[in-house]
Amino acid sequence: MSLRRVKKGKIAESLHDQKLIDYLLSENRLINLMHQSEVLIEENGKVIRVDLRVLELPYLRFAEHYQGIGMGEGKPGDVLGELAYRGVGTGGGKELGQEYYEEVTFKELFDLWALRLGLPTPEQYKKIKVRKAKSELIDLALDGEDLDLEETALRSMLRTAKEEGKPKLDVSKADLIYDEEVPERMEERSALEIYVRDISGSMDDHKRLLVWSMCNFLCRYLGVQYKDNLRKFANFQTVAKEVDQKNFFEVSSTGGTHISTGFGKALEIASAYPNHDKYLFFFSDSENESGDNKKAYSALDGVLKDFSRICYGHTQTGAPHTDELEFSKYVIEKSKANSTLIYAPLTNLQSIGDGIRKFLELGVYNAR
Repeated sequence: MSLRRVKKGKIAESLHDQKLIDYLLSENRLINLMHQSEVLIEENGKVIRVDLRVLELPYLRFAEHYQGIGMGEGKPGDVLGELAYRGVGTGGGKELGQEYYEEVTFKELFDLWALRLGLPTPEQYKKIKVRKAKSELIDLALDGEDLDLEETALRSMLRTAKEEGKPKLDVSKADLIYDEEVPERMEERSALEIYVRDISGSMDDHKRLLVWSMCNFLCRYLGVQYKDNLRKFANFQTVAKEVDQKNFFEVSSTGGTHISTGFGKALEIASAYPNHDKYLFFFSDSENESGDNKKAYSALDGVLKDFSRICYGHTQTGAPHTDELEFSKYVIEKSKANSTLIYAPLTNLQSIGDGIRKFLELGVYNAR
């Protein structure tokens, strides 16, 4: 096969993927998917069927763009395409034409979406971490010794997180681990992921979609890092309740908002798993009832002491309006002083990428 054909094939594949993700990332289409399936890794063979005709793929509809000159005996005003006689036909066919569909798994959907957002896929992220650790540590290996590069990087980040409040790759001799040792690896640890969602009356379908999308990304990135991932879910309004995965996304929005109850439920759930690396993903539009604000501030301070990572997803409609909401301002100030807390304003599907990027930059190492 010629290089030109290979190049054209890659261009066609890239155009196809762009058209496909443009079609799939329509907000209304994603909302329908959200209503049909909670997803979160367990896809159970479900696929999204896309009629190829709706993609308007260039290699199915259009020829290459070029100009030509028509050569013939005709003159302006001549009728085109008329024959000298009339034929007799049998009429239009009654059978439907052949339909062509592409089947997309949810994994493929989120991988394509990640690339559109400028993010690595979960598998790429894991490889990047290992490659970065090896490149920065390779010079530390002593002659004749086999340094365990990945585990040394992990020990360094755990130590700096404990000493400085923020994990970073700053290796000392105390961090060095060699292959003859048998350290506890991330792949042998277990993660507890707690997802908490505000279901008050102001959480409309747009905001629910932002939560659904963010949760599916987060669990996929964590899913490739640990041996076991235990996922727990809770919804709250003026009271909080632990629910299963299906009801986490499907419960109708009603009532007011007491954010303190959501944090309290997260602490209650986490208390049963003292040996897990704990992650809290908390979603609210921050429209908290004013009488609950002080309790909510105290509850947030409580979870900061018990969780390895906390991501506060502030769901919004339209332009960000954090200045109007007392609790979101408190979270922003806390995130500046505490490296384990991420504040992620979620306004549209593109903003999800910014929140995920903050989480990936912070890393998934245990900070406790």
